[in-house]
Amino acid sequence: MVSSSERRVLRVNADDVRRASDALHFTWDADVVDDVSAAVNRVLDGYRQLEEWSATDGSEPVASRSFSRPRPGENPLGAWKVKASIRESEGALSGVRVVVKDSIAVAGLPFTGGSSLLADHFASRDAEVVRRVLAAGGEVVGTGVCEDLCFSGSSFTSADGVVRNPYNPDFVSGGSSSGSAVLVATNEADLGIGTDQGGSIRGPASWCGLVGLKPTFGLVPYTGALELERSVDHVGFLARDAETVDRALVATAGVDQDDPRTRSFDLDRALAEVTGWSGRRIGIIGNAFGWDVSNGETDELVRDGAERFSHLGMTVIGIDIDDFRAGVAIFSPILGEGTTSLVLASCAGATNWPGWLDRSTSDALSAAMRTRPNELPLTLKINVLAGVIALRAQGVHGYALAREGVKRLRAGIDRALGQVDFLLQPTMPYPAPRIPGDDLSLARYSEEALGMSRNNCVFNLTGHPAINIPCAMTSDGFPVGLTVVAPHGYDRVLTRLARDYAEFFHVSAVPSSWRDQ
Repeated sequence: MVSSSERRVLRVNADDVRRASDALHFTWDADVVDDVSAAVNRVLDGYRQLEEWSATDGSEPVASRSFSRPRPGENPLGAWKVKASIRESEGALSGVRVVVKDSIAVAGLPFTGGSSLLADHFASRDAEVVRRVLAAGGEVVGTGVCEDLCFSGSSFTSADGVVRNPYNPDFVSGGSSSGSAVLVATNEADLGIGTDQGGSIRGPASWCGLVGLKPTFGLVPYTGALELERSVDHVGFLARDAETVDRALVATAGVDQDDPRTRSFDLDRALAEVTGWSGRRIGIIGNAFGWDVSNGETDELVRDGAERFSHLGMTVIGIDIDDFRAGVAIFSPILGEGTTSLVLASCAGATNWPGWLDRSTSDALSAAMRTRPNELPLTLKINVLAGVIALRAQGVHGYALAREGVKRLRAGIDRALGQVDFLLQPTMPYPAPRIPGDDLSLARYSEEALGMSRNNCVFNLTGHPAINIPCAMTSDGFPVGLTVVAPHGYDRVLTRLARDYAEFFHVSAVPSSWRDQ
């Protein structure tokens, strides 16, 4: 945490008021500037008094926890951030080795979000999802590398270096929950906890051959994870099997008083409604295929994988969703202006929010941003720049249009789910690509980092639960995943469906050759 002595003193004079007023386009008569300064200082006195009060609030520092950096040869795919062994109790997750994305706080461990801006930062308390996993008996075995401030769906942007695909280390693993996915895929952990704003769990799950669940929005608390845009932030899980994902979901779901987004769903009741799959209908979203970046083999393998649901007695049909392809346009101002407000202006803090704020992380990011703002990742800088320009040109007009678009998009998804029980789409439009070289143009860099999220971002906007299920291997030996979507609160139905589907198809085990790289 940034100490009081490191913070700029909140006290102003007439010159400070003039400079701040100029930036805000305020004008004052010269003879009132001193009075304005005095009035501003009276307001700022409250900040000083609050600082003095908080120093006596009786809060206890978090006990330190042991961890180690991976030694040479222990991290051939670049997936580990740090290793640890944290166990606190016995329970439903006893025996489960858990790796936590570096954008989710584990008290006493480095907490950098894959960014050089937070390179020396440590978490002050456990994220709520971590606390619940530990209370259920899980063992946190370390943290996994993530992409720089989580703003990439690939795995080459982290300040910690490239995270390599376990099927071929010359290829990307997907992101931004890149390290967590790779460590689970290579059996160095059983469960990965990740975050997902536009596919950051489902994408690496697809390219690494895992089950990856983005739960219903608000089902699993986000408290203690780095935020990008509070209306699309999700915490979820990656595992080699659906049963482990389900156990983690049951252990962590539920209302958190520190996160106003959280809601209670009767997951067991929804699951009890499913006595079998016979007669159920699953709709293949036609307009989720054939994007300009889509790979023909991937589309074909997903369609073939969809037909396998008939082995469960389900009816597979085609369906189009109104406004589905507008999702990318809707997503742009929400993420661009949302991150402008939350990351740039508020340094992961933000006002108008009654939930818990991670003061130590906000302080650390704020201090770094004052002196090294250019270390923001390129992808985030472009989106923030667009957000600032849009806000200055038209206020929140574009953001408001996007919010109206979300309502239309959600209504379209719900109408489709009134016709079928589940929806299905390709998780990623193409298989894992090669790690790009250093000579990328700016436009190509952005496409390589973000171009795979066209389908996934839709369900971050609408909040529906979505699960990646491995369904095929490409001719080059890379896994392909399909995503199944269900109504809000039907998350355990999805994990049950993923489990039953696996009886008919298994992605081949990760080759051992990666260990020799």
